[in-house]
Formats: sequence, structure tokens, C-alpha cells
Amino acid sequence: MGIKKDLYMKRFFQTLILLSIGCVVYAQSCDFKLANVYKSNGLYIFTDSEPVNEYDVVEHERSAISWSGQYSEIKNKLTRRALRDYPDADGIIITMVEGHVDRAVVIKFKNKNADNSLARVYRTNGILTFTDCDPICDFIITARSKAVFGISGQYSHVKNKLIKKLLKVNNAIDGVLLTFANGGVDRAVGIKFNK
Repeated sequence: MGIKKDLYMKRFFQTLILLSIGCVVYAQSCDFKLANVYKSNGLYIFTDSEPVNEYDVVEHERSAISWSGQYSEIKNKLTRRALRDYPDADGIIITMVEGHVDRAVVIKFKNKNADNSLARVYRTNGILTFTDCDPICDFIITARSKAVFGISGQYSHVKNKLIKKLLKVNNAIDGVLLTFANGGVDRAVGIKFNK
């Protein structure tokens, strides 16, 4: 009876160790730069990010000019134009530039059956910037910013201001989730990944 109990305990601990190693490997395998992007009017919107999957460029869309310079207004203009000109497009890659000259590249994915919502996000001042997307890895919220009202309303200006405000609250954040709204009330959430 003692031998069976010892054998059972040995297998139990071996299984426990293997499960622990598996959890550590899984946690380390999560790529913190990956995100699931949102759709707007049926198009994937890649801002401060690029698609993971292969795609073809359908058109380098003309720039969109906005009186307010607000991100939401410019994104909506670029999306509407892309849908009007290319109704079978899958997404747009938006490049926001100071000076009210913002552009979008209209794309079609090569593999329609893949998860084409995956994107690799860029960093702003060393912080992963999630705009119109959510990280695929688990995270906790460590800081929240109050609304920022930018004089220029420019995306880059507001984004940098929001990140600076978050870093004053908590300088140990891994990323920032940005939410832009019409009317100039933009918000950010600082996150720390579960590592």
C-alpha cells in the first residue's frame, strides 16, 4: 500500500511541475505588442499599428483635412472615402501627421479565412500605444487619465499629452489604451501586462 501511495504522490508532483512549466511558457509566449483591432463600418482600422497578416495595398488614399483636427472626425472621413471608392476593401492603415494632413492606405487581406484583426502596435515614447484596439495579452489597469482638451486637437499632440499625464500617475506602465471621442473629450488608461 505504501509503494502505491508513493508512486501516486510522485506522479501527482510530476504533473503539478509540468503544469507549472506549461503556465510559465504560456505566459512568456504572449506577445505584448499584439492586439485585436476594431472595425468601423466593416473596415479594420489600424492606427499606430500594422496588420500581422499579409495584405495587398489597394490604394494610397488621399489625405483627409479636418477643421477640428480630431482623430474621430478624420478616421470617419478616411473610412467613408475608402468604402465609397473601394467597397470590397478589408481595412485601412491610418497615418496621423501633425499639420492636419492625415492619410490612409486601403488594404485587402490575402487570406480571407485568417484572423485579420491581429495587429502589431507601435510604441510612443517607449509605451505600447493601443488605439482602436485591445491587447491580446492579459493586463491590469494601473492608471487613468482625465479628459484632455487640446488646443490643436491633433492626434499626436493629444496622444502625447495623455501619455505624459498617465506617466505622472504611474511611470511603470507597459501600454496605454487610448479612447478618442468627438467633441474633444479624449481619455487614456495605463496598463501593466500580467507577466
